[in-house]
Order: sequence, then C-alpha cells, then structure tokens
Amino acid sequence: MRYEAKLSHLSCILEDSDKELERLQISQVDREKFRLALEEAVVNIMHYAYPEKCQKPLEILFKKRGKFMLIELRDWGVAFDPSACCQKADKKVPLGDLPIGGLGIIFIKKMVDEMHYRRYQNCNELVLIKKL
Repeated sequence: MRYEAKLSHLSCILEDSDKELERLQISQVDREKFRLALEEAVVNIMHYAYPEKCQKPLEILFKKRGKFMLIELRDWGVAFDPSACCQKADKKVPLGDLPIGGLGIIFIKKMVDEMHYRRYQNCNELVLIKKL
C-alpha cells in the first residue's frame, strides 16, 4: 500500500492495515499490537522523515512468512535509524523523568518481537516482525 505521508491519511492507513492483517488471518490480539506499533511508526515518519511537510510517499508492505508476520515501512525522507537512537528505558524511572525522544521507539519494540532498519537507495526501511 502506498500513501502520501500526511497525518490526514493516518486513519485510512490504519483501517487498510487492519483489513490486510485480518485478511492474512492474524489474531485480534496481534492485530492490535501491530496497529499500535504501526501508528507510532507512521506518525514518526510523517513528523520526522519529511520535516518540510512535503507530499512524499509512505509505503507499507505486509508479509506473512510461516510463523512470522512482517510489516515493512518505507519512506524516502531523512535517514534515521531508530534502533540506534534509544536505549531500553529503566522501568524504575518515572515516565515524566525520562528524556524526551525515543519513547515511541521503545513502545514499538514492546509491541513486536523484532525491529530492523536499513537505508538503501535514499530509502528508509523499517521492518516490524511479530512471531505468531
């Protein structure tokens, strides 16, 4: 699926994604986890990959591979490796005392089993993987 990376498209992206996950027979529990992770990742792309608020694309691919579900997000914006930007949050530190930035990535990591990033041909690719 391909969309313009605009916040006004977020609800459509999430609805289409849920339909695709349902079509692939992903359980309701796993669909909800993917939805939360996907929403955070998509909003981050819309805010940070395209800081000039230009009308650039966001591509989302769904792949079921045996006992794994993969969602690939691609954008052609500013390079950013989310796996390199934050450490795991210390659960003893109150949420309000944590530094700004990176909490969304920690949240994504809690919803999926693996998260991978690569940059190639001016494209950011973020892959979210969940064992089914």
